[in-house]
Amino acid sequence: MTIYHCGQLRQLMSTSSDHDSFHELIDIACEVPVLLEESDMLTASRNIMPEQWRASLFKASLAVLEKLHDRHQKYRAKTGRPLYWAMPSGVDNPADDPYNSKLFPFALQFESLETASQVVLWWAIVLQVLCSMIDLYQHFFGSSTLSSAFNRSNSEDITGPEPRLNSRLPTMSSVKEEADKLASCLCQSIE
Repeated sequence: MTIYHCGQLRQLMSTSSDHDSFHELIDIACEVPVLLEESDMLTASRNIMPEQWRASLFKASLAVLEKLHDRHQKYRAKTGRPLYWAMPSGVDNPADDPYNSKLFPFALQFESLETASQVVLWWAIVLQVLCSMIDLYQHFFGSSTLSSAFNRSNSEDITGPEPRLNSRLPTMSSVKEEADKLASCLCQSIE
């Protein structure tokens, strides 16, 4: 049995640009399990984190998120057309019966199966990293901070002003909002 390295496998596989783009996503995704494992180890610890360490606590997560964002932007620019669009949901979900309206009234339609695969995988990976950041934040800085009753109009959370993380996700509140948006997109993409 022959054992191939990643580079050798890529040479054996198709060389289409979509395929290469998918490999770029997988290359970045390979960094996520280590990141999640480190996050789990920190969450399992009983240590107290000084408030001034908040930004550095998320440095590795933010770096991976930036790589994922840059790769996604490059993919969007390369396709030159919308990757997906919203359509009225056509699925009859029995879970909707007790409600006056559908939980997810819209479904997302993708321009191709290849695009759907890449976008849904991208959303899932980013959501996992964001959820890990939220878990770390709640563990070290209070679980009530990002509760489901979080008031988005308030720029300060229960513990006071939030430190700036980066330009795309400046606060933990914006991390939570992005996670909520991606979770909704994933649910809408299932149909």
